[in-house]
Amino acid sequence: GLPESFRRRHRGHPLAVFSTGKKRGYFNIYTGKVVIPAQYSKAWIFSEDIAAVVQNDSLFFIDHTGERIFRHGFSFPKTGGSFCFHNGYCLLTNEKGKMGLIDKNGQWALAPEYDNLVREGRNYWSACKNGHWGVFSDSLAEILACEYGMVTVSEDNGIYISLADHSQKRCDYDGTILDNFTCGNVNQLSYDTGTYNEEGETIIGTAQCWRYSVETGYYGLMGTDGKPITPPLYQDIEAIGKNIYRCSYDYNGRFSVLVDGKGNTINL
Repeated sequence: GLPESFRRRHRGHPLAVFSTGKKRGYFNIYTGKVVIPAQYSKAWIFSEDIAAVVQNDSLFFIDHTGERIFRHGFSFPKTGGSFCFHNGYCLLTNEKGKMGLIDKNGQWALAPEYDNLVREGRNYWSACKNGHWGVFSDSLAEILACEYGMVTVSEDNGIYISLADHSQKRCDYDGTILDNFTCGNVNQLSYDTGTYNEEGETIIGTAQCWRYSVETGYYGLMGTDGKPITPPLYQDIEAIGKNIYRCSYDYNGRFSVLVDGKGNTINL
């Protein structure tokens, strides 16, 4: 019989893909018998009782007997993909390279006009159009328009969105703002005072402001009252005085500005 580890991987549907080296078909993992002969150039696992296959460069979907679910097919994208149904939808790419979602009738439930689609928590979808991200619900209702730098849908804590200045907010699953400001780590900043103790050791001082981070890897300045002083515009921040900060726009620190404790750039 087949190893138990193999059976566990295919639990939920008895058919698994096999290959002759040139063509692919499906066999029953419990009996070992071929159910759908090897006739496809590509084939994927069954998901929600449907499997995607490719024949003559046409991508279409079959049931457990090998019959087409719907008659029309789709052009197989050069970029490939993993064509599985999740919560009634399957991610596809059209001839222009744009992504959308089809339903089990083979109709576009979400038009193919997106540069990227990502399945998120709660069967939500994050969608990218022209470099900006938005969110669709599990029923493909638009929750957030594609106008954000980044979106993340968690299973339990709502939707996190990043604005153009990298600042983050948290929304409920219907798009209602819950928190106008969220952040990651918060760190105290220290600086070299330029003075020494009796043992000749450098005295390190604590700067007036803190540094906070956001999910995109950027940093901003925060007051000791927990309120942000600057948006998270910088890729690094270091204190060089009690209330002066070197804020870098790049990781190497080649492009930096000096900022005071009120968030003002110090200019000559």
